[in-house]
Amino acid sequence: MKIEFIDGRHSLYQAVKKLGRKYAVTLGFMPDGGFEDYAARRTIITASEDGVLQDYLMYRQVNSFSRVTIVHLAVDETFRGKGVSTELIDALKKRFKDTGIAGISLSCRRDFEKPSQVWERNDFIAKWNHRSRSMEEHYLTTWWYDFNPWTLFSMMYEESGKVRALLDANIIMKLRDAGMGIKFKNPKEDPRCLLQ
Repeated sequence: MKIEFIDGRHSLYQAVKKLGRKYAVTLGFMPDGGFEDYAARRTIITASEDGVLQDYLMYRQVNSFSRVTIVHLAVDETFRGKGVSTELIDALKKRFKDTGIAGISLSCRRDFEKPSQVWERNDFIAKWNHRSRSMEEHYLTTWWYDFNPWTLFSMMYEESGKVRALLDANIIMKLRDAGMGIKFKNPKEDPRCLLQ
């Protein structure tokens, strides 16, 4: 299998557009100009074998939110269930790992079970649901892959002799106030015991 980031001059570009049109009902409409824009930025990844397109992934980089958003993932039905979509997702992850991008997002209809399973298998987490823009009442799930899955408490489990503590901004301000001689109405709010 050959994985490539392609532009509009690539031999697979027309096949990408054709596959996108074939599945436009589930992917959403993409005008020719949209395909051209993504191709010009080389933000289309293809999987092919012997010059035959198996699937493609189209994405956009959203620097203001430090994320990459998957716009399309289309797999020709003859190649489904063979792991080709995972190859494309892995190529996207590899491209943006350690670049400062926080993660990868996408929206997928909640009632599309097979695609949802693809996202779960590829370590995406369902974050929230929202109504789609369609006339019918459909809901989309926003999925997220985090490049930095550290949480506030991730470091807690590392071996170390250091005491770990979290201070709320209110505690810091009360410590400042106590240092300036301000008396507290309720003695239980005095945080100076933390300084011992």
